[in-house]
Amino acid sequence: MDLASFIGGVVAALTGVCATVLVTEKIEEKKHSFESQKALSRLYIELASLQEECSSALSMLQDTYYRGWRIEKGIQADSMWDGLSIPKAPSTIVLDAHIEKSLGELTSAQVQGIKTIRHLCKNIEVCISSLMQQVSEEKINLQTMKYCISVLCALYHLSLNMAEHKSRFIKIDKIPADVQDSVLSALDIDLSFDACAAYQPAI
Repeated sequence: MDLASFIGGVVAALTGVCATVLVTEKIEEKKHSFESQKALSRLYIELASLQEECSSALSMLQDTYYRGWRIEKGIQADSMWDGLSIPKAPSTIVLDAHIEKSLGELTSAQVQGIKTIRHLCKNIEVCISSLMQQVSEEKINLQTMKYCISVLCALYHLSLNMAEHKSRFIKIDKIPADVQDSVLSALDIDLSFDACAAYQPAI
């Protein structure tokens, strides 16, 4: 074998190796992109699920708020403890897993939204824990409950918007009071004085 043939063979072999490496990298890139897109789709599903969890929690807290209000006012105080319940904090285990896998696909607004969601979820966990402790000690603090309702409304509103708008999501420019009013109105939850005064527990 002459030198030219040898060099040609080496070049061909190296070219083949390089081509294989490039093809492999391309396949891995496509695989990673596919997995990220799949995780992103599941993230939107989990955000919609989170919104539903918040809706259920708020509905339960409506009844609990009425009872707490009447206990605080001394109206049917003893009977109001029967059936009083506190919702579980929304679970974010599955959501967190999809967040980690889809981070590269998120816009800056979405990343900030996710950070806010995580912060709100931690606040709700602390608040729900505090309410459960209060109930176990047969005392209720309406301010704690109001704060929990406010945070749940913010989480509901944000998760709903992120799930619906996806990559078109932009920062929500609303004050907390407006967010709470719009969410409670949408869920037909009335925490007014008249609603609390008229409340009677289901038999």
